[in-house]
Amino acid sequence: MMLERLTKQIPNHQFIMADFDMLREAESALTGILAPVVSHKLDKSHEKRDYPTYLVPRGDADIFFPTDFQLLKSMYKSMSKQNSRIMKTYEFMDIYSREKWTQTKSGYNPLKEDFYNTSIFLSNP
Repeated sequence: MMLERLTKQIPNHQFIMADFDMLREAESALTGILAPVVSHKLDKSHEKRDYPTYLVPRGDADIFFPTDFQLLKSMYKSMSKQNSRIMKTYEFMDIYSREKWTQTKSGYNPLKEDFYNTSIFLSNP
């Protein structure tokens, strides 16, 4: 497992990970805890086709799983004996970025306005 190798082989590491902490409600969202969304991007960037199952021909769709950040934090503490922090992406950007780095010319800021369903894990905060 990645966390085991990281904590054993690089004891003084700094680890940052960003991912989806939840996925959009979609017809393709399978039932269950941390169930995936199975989706295919169409020609236009905003168009997609969702599937009701993960049993689609290989290469036809992407399968997205959300990350359980609380479980990751617990596992990290158990393996490394070190603390960690979980932040929403917009919180992280407020602290560690400059507005001009993340904002478009129109004033739109996708990292703060769009990615509400993403979080960032920080080891050894």
